[in-house]
Amino acid sequence: MDKRTAIVATAMLMAAILVAPVAVYAQQIPHGISGIVYMSDGVTEAPWDTSFSVNDTTSGFFIEGTTGVEPHSGWYSVSINGTDGDLILIRAWNETHYGERAVSLAGDMTGIDVTIDKTLGPEPPVTVFDTGAPRNPYPAIAGTHNGTLKPNVTINVTSLFTYPCAGTGGHTEYAKIWNSTSNATAKSVEGYKEDWHNLSFSKPFILVANETYNYTIITGSYPFIQKHCKPQTAGLTARSL
Repeated sequence: MDKRTAIVATAMLMAAILVAPVAVYAQQIPHGISGIVYMSDGVTEAPWDTSFSVNDTTSGFFIEGTTGVEPHSGWYSVSINGTDGDLILIRAWNETHYGERAVSLAGDMTGIDVTIDKTLGPEPPVTVFDTGAPRNPYPAIAGTHNGTLKPNVTINVTSLFTYPCAGTGGHTEYAKIWNSTSNATAKSVEGYKEDWHNLSFSKPFILVANETYNYTIITGSYPFIQKHCKPQTAGLTARSL
């Protein structure tokens, strides 16, 4: 290739680069979302410290909190990372009722109110959602167990209990339960301290009847494990609602 040809080729390549289409990707930016949580009448504000969550189901961003900023006991406000058009699910709940609302993210959003108008229903005040223990648990080793669960009643979960194999210290080191509207985690303290078979979640959360939830449970030592690697490691301590 002579010098003139090389110059022409270089010029054509540069021109191609300049006119080539540029891929543009939507960038997540902070968005503010705020509103008021109301009781079932749609007028009375929820009490101070009512639980709520905001979930960007598109980006996966999730945040929980409690209501209340002067002078509104039911007021909530969060900042989330997302893109305009993302589907946002806002949920609020107490011990007997819950409410939820879905919106499409569009800049900073105010007045996104939620009414707690869905009854969780009267049930026995205390019960335990328990996976039970297999008759032949061995062999069982520490590891990460992933799967799904689908409760047939709505329950308010507070902690997780791990069955150890006889003569061992089988326990759960970490647990996460989540779906598009809920996300809860629990982590054990280091070592075998206090009641280490019970693992408390950072705050109570609701498992809604007939909804499917993902879980990850990381175990240590020798917990009970059923055949086919379906975990029988734990019972969720819960109040049925």
